[in-house]
Amino acid sequence: MWAQQQLSTGDLLSADLQVSDKTRFFCSLGVSDRWGSRFDTQFNWQLLPQTSLMLNHSQSWFQDDYAYTASRQHTSGLTVNHRLDNGDSLSLRGNHYSRQSGTGLDANWRTRFKIQDTPVSLSVNASDRPYSQSSSQRNRGVNLNMSFSFGENNRSIYISGAESEVTEKSGVSAEPPITVLFD
Repeated sequence: MWAQQQLSTGDLLSADLQVSDKTRFFCSLGVSDRWGSRFDTQFNWQLLPQTSLMLNHSQSWFQDDYAYTASRQHTSGLTVNHRLDNGDSLSLRGNHYSRQSGTGLDANWRTRFKIQDTPVSLSVNASDRPYSQSSSQRNRGVNLNMSFSFGENNRSIYISGAESEVTEKSGVSAEPPITVLFD
């Protein structure tokens, strides 16, 4: 069991408990003059050798500068992770957001392969989440990430591309950024 207490930048208390070989529980409690208070819990359960389940809940209390009142929000989620026989991994995550009054869904696929003896990591993420608390808008998107090394010094390249949109009954707005980072 691991626990931490920090008092310098606000109060923080956390615990990480390995209940058994297949279950783990994590929780933390934080207080800050600037950001308010929060409580986070996470439960991990290894269902099968290649499949795990994660449950999480976050709760926070903060000062809402726009409404000049204390506000509370929480997020609860369920994630299923599965590693395929070929080494690829799949994950599916569902969340409920109290502030946006809705549910969101994220799906992820990760794989590794080689191109002419160069290892390449590739991931594809898709999401459908609530956009704001005051409308029926949805934030939907797909993100593609790829990284690999090249050259004599094995310099790293990370390429990320995304297509996202915010939708509602009146139309669609889209901004597709592409990022390339060199190390």
